[in-house]
Amino acid sequence: MKMSLNNFRKIYFIGIKGVGMSALANILKRKGLRVGGSDTKEKFFTDAVLKKCRINFFEGFNENNLKFFKPDLIVYSSAYQEDNPELKLAKKMKSPLLSYAEVLGLFFREKFGIAICGSHGKTTTAALVGQILEEGGLDPTVLVGSQVRKWRSNSRFGLSPYLVAEVDEYQNKLRHYHPQIVILTNIDFDHPDFFRTPEEYNQTFFDFIKKLPRDGLLIAWAEDPTIQK
Repeated sequence: MKMSLNNFRKIYFIGIKGVGMSALANILKRKGLRVGGSDTKEKFFTDAVLKKCRINFFEGFNENNLKFFKPDLIVYSSAYQEDNPELKLAKKMKSPLLSYAEVLGLFFREKFGIAICGSHGKTTTAALVGQILEEGGLDPTVLVGSQVRKWRSNSRFGLSPYLVAEVDEYQNKLRHYHPQIVILTNIDFDHPDFFRTPEEYNQTFFDFIKKLPRDGLLIAWAEDPTIQK
């Protein structure tokens, strides 16, 4: 059976306060799924966002959190490693365990995806594109890497097929996404802790663009010398 978000009813997020994680949790809650999770006790703007969406979460990581929630899908942030007690337990449970990027990739397959990528300017561009589609009456679903003033949130839930999402090249997360439109802001070598050379970094974007369907669209800043290549 091909995995789909429609196969799940209870989703638990390990690291739910993360900007992308909280945005995705909010949207899945609006889709009618039961959503919960956990994170550190440190406060972020996403605490208020989650509270506004009535998503309950645990402060601190503990195996008992997972046992209490009994999820049928567990989503984890790549910010947490093997020493996280909930992640350790999750790997032993029967419930599927997917990264944030993998779950967002499943969501892309359900939608007409518009992916905003690049080294700089992704957040602003994603917010602009989302609001343009909203003002145009296209009712998009949007995931942004920060709080959008108009929405007082880092996400917007829409009923149309359109999905606008800020997507990150770090750890080559782009391999999980299959959009119909790619907006590429610029390419400037980043994340040297993961990419060994600028060429390896650039190839991540090139491989992503190659995945566009024959009727897909690339919108890119033509003055960027690396994009020109």
